Amino acid sequence: MSEEKFNNKYNSIKTGTKLNCSGCGLELTFMSTPSFGGGKLKEGGRVCRDCFKKIVKINASFGMKSKVKYNVNDVKKLLDPKHNNSNSIENSIIEVSETLFNITIDKEQDNHDIPYWSHVYVYSYNDLNYANKDQKKFYFKFKDHFLKGENIPIDGNTNYAFILYFDLLKEYEKHNDIQLLEQQFKQLGECCPKTKSYALDALRNLLRDKGDPESLEKAIELQDDRYQYEYGFSDYDPDAYKLGRLYKEKLDLNKQQVSWLNKFYNPSNVFLSIEGCCIATINYYLLILKELSKQLKKNHTTLAKEIKLLKEQVLLHYKEESQYQWGSYELGYYSSEIENNLYLNIFKKAENEVRNLFGHKRKISAEFPYQYAETAFEDKIGIALVQIMEEMKLQISSPDHQTQIELNAQNVNRWKTFFNQLKIKLIEGNQKEFILGITDLEKVNQKNPNIEHIFYEASKAIAKQNQIVALQYYAKYIYYDLKSKKIDNKPINKTLQKLLFKTDEQLSSFREIISQLILNKDIKLTLNQITKIYEPKRKKIVLDIQAIKKVEAKHSDTVELLNQYLINDETTSNIEVYDTKNEKTTTIKEFDTKKDASIFIQALVLSEMQKEVLFKIAKNDFSVSMGQIEILAMEKGMFKNQLIDSINDSCAEFLDGEALIEEEDNSYIIEESYYNELLK
Repeated sequence: MSEEKFNNKYNSIKTGTKLNCSGCGLELTFMSTPSFGGGKLKEGGRVCRDCFKKIVKINASFGMKSKVKYNVNDVKKLLDPKHNNSNSIENSIIEVSETLFNITIDKEQDNHDIPYWSHVYVYSYNDLNYANKDQKKFYFKFKDHFLKGENIPIDGNTNYAFILYFDLLKEYEKHNDIQLLEQQFKQLGECCPKTKSYALDALRNLLRDKGDPESLEKAIELQDDRYQYEYGFSDYDPDAYKLGRLYKEKLDLNKQQVSWLNKFYNPSNVFLSIEGCCIATINYYLLILKELSKQLKKNHTTLAKEIKLLKEQVLLHYKEESQYQWGSYELGYYSSEIENNLYLNIFKKAENEVRNLFGHKRKISAEFPYQYAETAFEDKIGIALVQIMEEMKLQISSPDHQTQIELNAQNVNRWKTFFNQLKIKLIEGNQKEFILGITDLEKVNQKNPNIEHIFYEASKAIAKQNQIVALQYYAKYIYYDLKSKKIDNKPINKTLQKLLFKTDEQLSSFREIISQLILNKDIKLTLNQITKIYEPKRKKIVLDIQAIKKVEAKHSDTVELLNQYLINDETTSNIEVYDTKNEKTTTIKEFDTKKDASIFIQALVLSEMQKEVLFKIAKNDFSVSMGQIEILAMEKGMFKNQLIDSINDSCAEFLDGEALIEEEDNSYIIEESYYNELLK
């Protein structure tokens, strides 16, 4: 805004001009000119306050349309007694309300002994002359209490407040104390908020009229929305939605911290929309400025001073580049904007550092906004700022669980950084940490539309170390892939298939499990089923009892003869059977618990009792009743379960962790193939 436009808007009389009233010829001054831009005419003339008041009483439309409809001749006709008699004067009162013009009738005094005074435009202190006796009496009582620092409620009768407003301006011409007037206007604004904006305009005009540097600087301050709100000249809070105001209570910020955060408008972006990211950036920014202030203090300066010097350098450049003459409005506007941008630049630098530490690859532009002042910025602040940021970044807290979830929803490939770190752990042999890490990744990627790819890559990574976990991860890949918008359906490649499945039966079982998962979506059931894929499938043998009886009958004599040999000599390792028909002897080898211990592999360490149990089960077609084992255990002072468990523990490492002896109904059985693996 140019100085001319600014003065037209805020000053009653253009600076450096001399103007007389178009009605009575009176020289116009601040005190004699209608307030708030009133009384201007079409061709540029203007009327004084007294003439303005007279014309409005003759024709109410003059108040709002003088500049559009009336010229000097119109004004003179309206003020000429020959053209106007007493009957033409409307005894109307212009109400200051949502309805601009309204004819009202005075009411009686209200219930609070405040004489009711219909709302009118008040143009000067002299308008008190139009008040009745009770209204005048109350006004002076109101003023007397006001000057003592006491506000009497006026219950919406704003005429009293506006009369006092002009009364205070009148008194100012005598004492010329601008600070006293400012305090009085603040107090009046508390009593009647409608006076605030008018008081602010009057103060700015008076300060500019004084012309000294201090007054001009004060006038610029009065243009600042924050100053107006803090000192009661406006109900508008410019910081209502800035970071300092929003987080003052939540982060228990002090006045200086609130001020640093309110230097700029809330920078809105997707990263800061996550509260955890925003709070981390705020804390880091405040930490940086606190440390920077300490260092500047050691150099006998302050952050505010250095920012002010930079601001003045930029303002000087702006003025030199501008084609227009600057007024106080331009000076105030650009001064505030430059200061805001300088602090915002530091905040952006802090935000980028937090983004980097939080694994958010996208960065924002944090270049210094004023190239012609960049060297000065680096010398005074920039170099120290970089060093402080490097030292302070260790104090940035890691993102919490909810923040991680939101970050992964924004950046769908963010998980890859953490996954690569887990792969290194796996290569180093830390399988447990890898599995725990994948579990954590699953938890914090629940909103990530690409979560299934985590498990596909995890399945490939751990296939060599743990086949069951690899298959479970692939099942989770299928589970999450079915939930995604686009189903990828990546298969297990041929190399991994050979690694994961030793038999076609295992592959077929896994395919069946995955088929069921696609139908029922029950991932818990699926994961449990996968744990059993590598278990050996035992074949159930059904004995033909009738056939056994026939064989027993046929060879009963031979069996009886063998039993006699066994009873007579338990330690005999060879049994000779004489075949009379062929006239030759056949030797049958017998298990001997004392002499045949060497039949087991050398690395397998078993006690004599454990060997005896194994021989007993093996001799009985790899199945023996629990009662027989219980009798044997009791003879040795042991329990049968204790004995069986000790054997299984000794043999487990040679059977890939599988149990050698298992229970079936009321018997203990041994898988023959397992037993053979233990033999030499």
